[in-house]
Amino acid sequence: MEKAMIIGNLCNKPELKTTQNGVNVCTFTVAVNSNYTKQDGSKDVTFYRVTAWRSLSDVCAKYLDKGRKACVSGRAKANGYINKNG
Repeated sequence: MEKAMIIGNLCNKPELKTTQNGVNVCTFTVAVNSNYTKQDGSKDVTFYRVTAWRSLSDVCAKYLDKGRKACVSGRAKANGYINKNG
């Protein structure tokens, strides 16, 4: 079973959309600060893109806002990212 729990601050206002089939989907990004401090004194931050579906998406869009603390629990999916330089 794969499950993740993320606790951090919202980076932006949640974005609520509706699919072509009429299903609501809400997306937002959560920033999680690490206890690790880099050599230059800055903190290491990890950003997680979160997607909520159906009735949960309505709750997220209504109550979450930029800068607020959030706890997200659910299935984790790892996606790769390749920038324009490869």
